Amino acid sequence: MAQESRNIEGGINVLLGKNHYNRTGIARSGLAAMVSVSLVLSSLTGCVTTRDDRIGADDGSDACLAYVVALDSTGNYFAEDMIKGAAIGALGGALIGGIASGNWQGAAIGAVSGAAVGALGGYWKSKMDQGKDQAVTSLASDMNADEAQLDKSQAAFKQLTACRRDQAKKIRAQYTAKSITRDEAQTRLRMLGTQARKDVDILNAITGNADKRLAEYQYAANQIDPNVPAPSASNENSSSSSSSSADRKPNRPHKPTRTGPPTTQGFASLQSKASTLKQNSSDYAAESSGWESAKLG
Repeated sequence: MAQESRNIEGGINVLLGKNHYNRTGIARSGLAAMVSVSLVLSSLTGCVTTRDDRIGADDGSDACLAYVVALDSTGNYFAEDMIKGAAIGALGGALIGGIASGNWQGAAIGAVSGAAVGALGGYWKSKMDQGKDQAVTSLASDMNADEAQLDKSQAAFKQLTACRRDQAKKIRAQYTAKSITRDEAQTRLRMLGTQARKDVDILNAITGNADKRLAEYQYAANQIDPNVPAPSASNENSSSSSSSSADRKPNRPHKPTRTGPPTTQGFASLQSKASTLKQNSSDYAAESSGWESAKLG
């Protein structure tokens, strides 16, 4: 970190020049702080991927691509919203504070602290800055929004899996009618299975980000009601169940009991929907693995 700071200051010296600094009184430390803050905040975003990175380019081979795109699009909410606002707030607050006070070192430190909103508990801290009553109202609103987004992911996933199952049914029907050979049918089913694994990866990414948000909500809700249960860790790796029998009876999560304060109820409902979505992914992974190994009569 010390080396990075020296590199930043050296670069600023080259850009501004010592004489320019002396003539204009520009605080190089302020510019260095701004650059440092930007570097810190950029690290919070992690590895940004494009839609083509996640689902691949359209080569015309996927009859269900429109449904894949729809599912992937529902993940944007869970991947960005909670952290993005905190990061912008941290940067904006730091720069405004530095300009107003001239204390750039404090501004940089404040920005790093503000950027820690990405850490567990930071979400609730940012809400409490508005006052507790407003924080509680905002928390309930955010959880309701997440629940609505999970419903959208569930609906998109349902449409996608229906399309995949229809494709598998058509391939078998074509083979039965002898309009395609056994080798062609098996090749198509293997491709369908490969596409299904990508579907599961997309959904796992969505539920993984949803789980991170759940952890923040659980922490926040615990500040209001210490009896809020921790998020369930079950079904985290849906694809790991792909070796299971496709016709096994799914182990559905129980619906939440509507007891306790509204915040507790909201968290329980949100957690239940996230668990259901992960279980559906697990069931689909097991089912679609059978497409690749299907024995055609």
